[in-house]
Order: sequence, then structure tokens, then C-alpha cells
Amino acid sequence: MKAYYLDPKKFPKQKKNLILLYGSTGIFLVIATIIMNRSGQLVGTQLFVLPLMLLFIAYSSYRAIKQRKQFWDEYKLEIGENVLVQNQPRYPELRINSEDINSIVEKKFGLVISTTKYNNLLGITKDLPDADYLEVKEILQDWLDQNQSTES
Repeated sequence: MKAYYLDPKKFPKQKKNLILLYGSTGIFLVIATIIMNRSGQLVGTQLFVLPLMLLFIAYSSYRAIKQRKQFWDEYKLEIGENVLVQNQPRYPELRINSEDINSIVEKKFGLVISTTKYNNLLGITKDLPDADYLEVKEILQDWLDQNQSTES
């Protein structure tokens, strides 16, 4: 079996996106608080909540980045003779036999694989190294072509 891992060079973009998401939420919260304070809707004790909310957003951001890093480090996709195996943190191992694949669709984020039993069962991200992603795509397409030729 050949193993494929997520590209460490692509992790900084993921981290940046999370920081932007949580940072923009924090900025929105501050602006909303300022607007509400100007209109006199907030009193002193309610203003105390703002720093707590900002701390919560900062903590949530830290946890999201930590979880994404764990996912990045522990994700593994393996392809054997006629089986595909995906392992990722906090999820059970997923095995798909080559003969069960009946559809592969390429989306913005990567490949979506459907089997005879389940539609959209597995997504394979483009966050693999580019050469590995193309290799996986080619192998899966070969499996699909074989399955379709045996059905005919």
C-alpha cells in the first residue's frame, strides 16, 4: 500500500483562513458593541462582557488551529491493489474496495467519491501534494473505468 499525506506547505494557508475567520468575528463584535454603546443600549456591566467574548473568540481560534494541525499531521490516505483506506483523527477508518466505486466528481476542494451503497461517501482534498493528488486521481479514475467496462 502506498500512503499519501497532506502537504505541510499548504497548512499556513489553512491557518491564515482560520485566523481571518475568527479575527473578523472579533472585529465585528467590537464594532457592534461600539454601536450599541453609542446608542445607549449598553450599561457598564454589559460592557464587561466584551473582553470575555474576545477571550472566548481567541481561545476558540487557538483550539481550531490546534485541531486543524492535528488533522493535518494525522491524516493518511492509503491505496493498495484494490482498496482505498482513509484515516483521520476522531473518525473510524474508512475502506472502499475498488469495485465499489461508481462515481468520481472533481469539485473545487478535491474529489468526491460515491460507491454503489453511498453517494458522496468520501472527499479527497486537494491539500495533498499536487503530484500525489494527480496520482490518486489517476488511480481512482482507472478503477472507475474498469468498473464501468465490466458493467457494459
